[in-house]
Amino acid sequence: MKVKPQKIRQDGDTLNYLVSQFMQKQDRSIADVLAKMPGITVNPSGR
Repeated sequence: MKVKPQKIRQDGDTLNYLVSQFMQKQDRSIADVLAKMPGITVNPSGR
């Protein structure tokens, strides 16, 4: 049996994301990865 870490973990009022679980081969920047994370919005300008 394999144990996999959770993609998102809540620690009190803080959310911890396991960024490597959201990355894909075609991502060119961290903005590409952040855009896939729930609760995070990346504007077309990258902000």
